[in-house]
Amino acid sequence: MKRYINDLLTYKYVFLQHGVIINDLSKWLCKFNKNIDIFVTSAKHEYDSIVNGDYGYTEKQVKLTGMPRYDMLHNDAQKQVVIIPTWRNSIKAAFDNTTRSVYYKEFKKTKYFKFFNSLINNERLLECLKNNGYSGLFCLHPIHAKQYVDFKENDVFKVNKGFVDYQDVFSKSSLLVTDYSSVSTDFAYLRKPIVYAQFDFDTFFDGANYKQGYFNYKNDGFGPVACDLESTVDEIIKLVENDCKIDDKYLKRINEYFAFNDKNNSMRVYQEIINL
Repeated sequence: MKRYINDLLTYKYVFLQHGVIINDLSKWLCKFNKNIDIFVTSAKHEYDSIVNGDYGYTEKQVKLTGMPRYDMLHNDAQKQVVIIPTWRNSIKAAFDNTTRSVYYKEFKKTKYFKFFNSLINNERLLECLKNNGYSGLFCLHPIHAKQYVDFKENDVFKVNKGFVDYQDVFSKSSLLVTDYSSVSTDFAYLRKPIVYAQFDFDTFFDGANYKQGYFNYKNDGFGPVACDLESTVDEIIKLVENDCKIDDKYLKRINEYFAFNDKNNSMRVYQEIINL
C-alpha cells in the first residue's frame, strides 16, 4: 500500500504565500508547524524578518525572489476608490472553526461594521467623489463575506457580493483604503496611493494569530495612517482632489521596499524549485 502513497508522504513544500508578510506570523508559519522547503519572499525587510525572527528557517529555505503573481499585475487605473479591510479575530461568531464566513446577526453592533458602513455613506466623502467623477467599491474579507447584506449601498459605493477578482480590482482602482491588510503591498507594487484606516489599532492585535512585526505603518507605510472616521475621510478627499497622485514620500518608500520591480518573479521561483 505504501508504494501508492509514498510520494504524498515525502514531498517538498514550496510556500508561495498569498501576500507579502508585514506582521509577525511565526506562530503560524514556524518550521515546527509547516516545515517549508522554499519560503518565497518579495522584500528585503520581509526576508530579514523571517531569517532572523522566530520562524526557525535559514537562508537555505528563505528565498528572495519576488511573488509570482506580481508578474501579472497591471495598471489600468480608472476613477474608482476601493475599500478592502481585513477581518477581525475578535468577531468570532462571524466565522466557524475552519474560518468560513457565517452570518452573525449581531455584526451590526460591532465597531468594525459601524466604522466602514459610516465611511462608505459619509456625506462629505460621497459629495467629493461625485464632484470628481469617482465611483467606490467596498470589498469585505472572505471571512466576513456573508455580512455584505448589512452594509448600505448608495449611488457611489457598491458593496461586493461574493467572489473578488483582486487582480482586476487592483488594476482598475486609483486609490486603496485598507486597515492592516497585506493587499496594500499589491497596490503599492503598482505605485498607487493608499490610505490606512486604523480606528482600532489599540485592540486589533489582541488575540490574533499574529503580532505586529517589522513593519511600522506610520514610519514604513505606503500612505497616510488615519485613526478615526473624519481623518480617514480627510485623507481620501485630499488624494481624490489631487487626482490620486501618490506623494513622493510614499513613492520613495515603495521603491526602496520591494527587492524586484520586473516581470521575472515567476522565473526566479522556478529556478529555486529546480535547484531544490
